[in-house]
Amino acid sequence: MLTIEQMTPEQKIGRVMCARRFRNQEDIDFTLELVKKQACGAIMLPFNEKTRELAKLYREAAEYPVIIVNDMETKFPLSKSPFVPLMSLSACNNLEYVRAFAANLAKEAKECGFSGTWGPVIDIQRNNGIYSCSVGRSFTDNPEDTTRFAEEILKVFDSYNFHGTGKHYPGKSAGGYRDTHMVEGVEFDTEEDLLNYALKPYLDLMKKDLLPAIMSRHAVYKNIDPDYPASLSKKVIDIIRKQGYDGVIYTDSLAMMGILQKYGEKNAMALAVMAGNDIILPNYRTPTKEVYQMMVDSYYEGKITDEVLNEAVRRVMVLEEYCDRTPENPYPVPENINEILENIARDCITADCADGYTPAIDTEKSRLFAVVIPEEYAQGQEQKEVGGEISMRGWYSPDRIYDAIKERFPNAQIEFIREYPGSRDNDRVLNAATKYDEVVFVTYCTCAPYLGSDCMTRRMESVITALALPKKICALVHFGNPLAIEHIEAIENIPRILYGYKSPNSQIYAFDVLAGKIEAKGTMPYQTISKLKR
Repeated sequence: MLTIEQMTPEQKIGRVMCARRFRNQEDIDFTLELVKKQACGAIMLPFNEKTRELAKLYREAAEYPVIIVNDMETKFPLSKSPFVPLMSLSACNNLEYVRAFAANLAKEAKECGFSGTWGPVIDIQRNNGIYSCSVGRSFTDNPEDTTRFAEEILKVFDSYNFHGTGKHYPGKSAGGYRDTHMVEGVEFDTEEDLLNYALKPYLDLMKKDLLPAIMSRHAVYKNIDPDYPASLSKKVIDIIRKQGYDGVIYTDSLAMMGILQKYGEKNAMALAVMAGNDIILPNYRTPTKEVYQMMVDSYYEGKITDEVLNEAVRRVMVLEEYCDRTPENPYPVPENINEILENIARDCITADCADGYTPAIDTEKSRLFAVVIPEEYAQGQEQKEVGGEISMRGWYSPDRIYDAIKERFPNAQIEFIREYPGSRDNDRVLNAATKYDEVVFVTYCTCAPYLGSDCMTRRMESVITALALPKKICALVHFGNPLAIEHIEAIENIPRILYGYKSPNSQIYAFDVLAGKIEAKGTMPYQTISKLKR
């Protein structure tokens, strides 16, 4: 394996780049060429039928421990194990579940040839979480609990020499309402504000040597550096460096429009290196060959200095060596791991009931169940989303919910309503409600890149309000971002609210709770809605 002194500038440039496009044989071959030259810092392998084959190809060709990495926020995507959103883990408040989840993920990923993952998300959700497209990906709005859960995951990862990545540095504040996949974010924290709140998980985990990597965020922190987003800002990157952090810093994807629209690809990559990022996650739409050439050109144009480049390569090589060690005592994966992961979907269900009410309702009574459905479902199309490793595409299933209701509430009338309802949809559902004393409303909102928000539509909020004001809704069963229901007018008129978060099978267990078959064991991860005013 080459030392830094033995590397050419071209090899060093490749070592601070992540190859992430594998659309054709040319992409595969060029990345292989870089690996053979020891000129590739990381490889973001896609999850498909060729993943294991490609991992083996690059591992066998590499004369150094090249980093193979991707997002694995809810599970190892090639696994048959259930999805486990961090929000659901937090609601269970069971550290044994957390450790089992982490061990299963790390073991399966390492066996496939992966070195690490971009996770866990340690953003602390604040006031405007409904707009940020990240609520379902985080633990809680409490720094201490976020640290507590992340620490358990990272301890298990460390036992496998599987690198975790805290993201999205330096965290979010009350201003974090923009989806940076679409537009540059903006925050108003000072450096002191960050150190006292959003950065607390980073600092605590760093002190325990559990944070081998972090990922920088595409948001401008106006009171620190008004000119550049954190991912391109030396002033923001230096905050954690001044605290003694010497781990690898990845950029978030430079394919995101929060960067591309304003800075362009070539310029953004050079700025990111000079800001102090160690591995650049480039635009996946651009072939790796072109990305690499742009970075080499930037070096020879004087936009990337040797001093900064050498420091980045040094940190990358430390991470490579860490991931290459043979684990001495990996945390064991329980034999009943799938049962444990399934229990998370059950035990996360959280009930918020008004005084004098229980989570359960009479199963024999005739009621209307109004079930919100995605637009794609209404049109008979497959749900397709960008960034499947993040979004858990297809996690919400109206068919699953329909069957769960019919099995437990035989006298239910079920009406589907589109998430963007038209006037006929609203008239149909509201007229159906006139035939019943009580209505159960089943809602959802998803979290995916390029949506702009993970809240409900205003139209849907209006339909719920139309039934909540006359106190017709006896229960609201909500999946996805729990903060999304906080601003519905007359929400205080609904006597019981069940939260199923984002686990697919929670869409069954939530109705077991509503039918009185099981207990609601979950606790609300977000303090702002831990108890609605009634």
